[in-house]
Amino acid sequence: MKELKYIQSEIERILNSDSNDSTGPLDDQQKDFLFDNGYSYEENKQALAELYERELKIRGALSKFNSTYVIEEVGLTMSEALVRIAQLQRRAKVLRTLAGTARTFKNQNSIYERRCGDVNRIRFDKEAVKADLQALQDELTKLQVAVDKVNLYVQIEY
Repeated sequence: MKELKYIQSEIERILNSDSNDSTGPLDDQQKDFLFDNGYSYEENKQALAELYERELKIRGALSKFNSTYVIEEVGLTMSEALVRIAQLQRRAKVLRTLAGTARTFKNQNSIYERRCGDVNRIRFDKEAVKADLQALQDELTKLQVAVDKVNLYVQIEY
């Protein structure tokens, strides 16, 4: 949401102003170079209160929408779809690693390595992992497209 991002950037700007613009040099010699930067604690306090109120209203509406709006294509609420996307992304990372695993040969520098053999065995069906990864990526793509469509076409009232 563009408005929410704008509000968050304004909040950050005001907080930075409170940190950076609220003080000046104490040295009397530098007093002549001190300029009024327009900083006002009271104005920042008021602006923050208004921005926080707008942010709260938008986030509340967004939370309610995400927990109640069902995406028909996938049969999940927005919240459930977002959680499922995160789950699939974590699993995909592991499956990509497994799919790229190859047999590796050891240097046989130690007696232990010579006794154990010179190859690390893969203890899973690599083709099954690749098939699972493809199915997972298909589900992930379907979910991401469905969520993106909702974000593009459904208006949230707040």
